[in-house]
Amino acid sequence: MTRLFIRHGLAAAWMAETYGVRLQVQDGHGRLSDASLTEIMTTTLRGAEFPVPGYFINPASEHVFAPREGDTVRFSNEKIGLWRPGREIRRILQRNGAAFHWPERQP
Repeated sequence: MTRLFIRHGLAAAWMAETYGVRLQVQDGHGRLSDASLTEIMTTTLRGAEFPVPGYFINPASEHVFAPREGDTVRFSNEKIGLWRPGREIRRILQRNGAAFHWPERQP
């Protein structure tokens, strides 16, 4: 199963706070548990190592990464513009004028 994750703690915290994305961390046995915004920020600001590979997107939050009309996106042809239905995208760059951190995929 492919999982989405955000590698860097500040980007993960931004997505949790700004867009309500629920995040998870993986323990040494491969089990996932919810990660609070406080936990992410504390780990990040202390300079502790980030979880490997990063903070996983809870499947209940994956819908946040679907493009919405008006999102600033990078299209599959590398041009940047506003998304409209029917256009293929590579990633969302901004939503409602705020930065949008695109997740990576774990195979």
